[in-house]
Amino acid sequence: MQLYTFSVVTSLITIVITQRILKKLSLSLLSGVAVLFLILRISSVVEIALRVLTSSSFWSLLSTVFLIYLLSGMMESSGDYRKFSKEMRNIFSKNVDSFVPALIGLMPMPGGALFTAPMVKNSLPDESPLRLAVKNYWFRHTIEFFWPIYPAVVLVSELSGVHVSSVSSKLFPVFVLAFITGWLFFNGMQIPRLSRPGSISNLFVLLPITGTGLMILAFRVPGWLALLLNTAGYTVFRRKFFLSALKSTLRKWDVFVVLFLVYCYKVAIDTMNVGEKIAHEFLEWHISPFLLLFFLPFVSGVSTGITQAAVGISLPVVLSMFSKEYAIYTYMFAVGGVILSPVHLCVVLSAKFFRVDVFEILRRVFFPLALTLVFGALILGVIT
Repeated sequence: MQLYTFSVVTSLITIVITQRILKKLSLSLLSGVAVLFLILRISSVVEIALRVLTSSSFWSLLSTVFLIYLLSGMMESSGDYRKFSKEMRNIFSKNVDSFVPALIGLMPMPGGALFTAPMVKNSLPDESPLRLAVKNYWFRHTIEFFWPIYPAVVLVSELSGVHVSSVSSKLFPVFVLAFITGWLFFNGMQIPRLSRPGSISNLFVLLPITGTGLMILAFRVPGWLALLLNTAGYTVFRRKFFLSALKSTLRKWDVFVVLFLVYCYKVAIDTMNVGEKIAHEFLEWHISPFLLLFFLPFVSGVSTGITQAAVGISLPVVLSMFSKEYAIYTYMFAVGGVILSPVHLCVVLSAKFFRVDVFEILRRVFFPLALTLVFGALILGVIT
């Protein structure tokens, strides 16, 4: 194993071991970043930190997560979450933790699993926190396998020259496969039951959520801005709960430290061209390029936890070796890697919310994910 492959694998193993021992994600991520820096002899620590702190995307991310916490806090303090959760329990019966995350997954925003976590928890208070965390996390991300509004789907289209509607339509069967596989793993043969809502007013909490989704999907408003506008509108009606929600959000300062470390990790990976150099190491080992088609986007996804970063790292290399039709494989494996990444924001925030171990969530989703990727590759082989 050469330097770049070794550095990524070692840093990820360090994160896993440290998290197991210390149970503190910020320290685990710090140790992983430190190991990566040491192996690659990255001395520009201050420069990387400054790049993160001056990155508009980092502050957009920070703003988005902050607003999710703030809006969620007001909804919980006001009792709207409790009322909405009651209606969701009436409408979806025992399947709130499957359908609601999938529906809210239509909103492509970082840390989006945090949006549905309180609804899922409040709707099924007697359910195991780990089980709720796993289902909320899995079903939240099934939609990402094909939804054309996700930035990484657009990136695949731009880099490959394949129209975004074509990329999305070819990936749609993978979404269906992921949803059905997850359903069978986590719900068994249970048939979903739907009922009419008891009170339309209890669905008031949907307005800022669907409003955010509409602004993002129909008008392409940035996620942080859509959240800001809808949170401001919601605050008008629930202003007496604003200060308590703000204080609660500020107490979650360690989450923002985690976000900073995740970005430092990503910047270091990008700065050293780690993904591209791993590809070259594979070629030197005379390993089949088709293995690289899986390995590069998957490892890039695991190591960055961000789909567009994984696609940006791996797709140019893949397109230099394969025809543009293989771009959709890159996207599918990148999403798979991100879902299994311990630095993925959604799994980090879900674990913190439900107070469960990150790696227990990842362990539970491993088998449905493996089946999705294997059979997804077979399906894509038939339709491309």
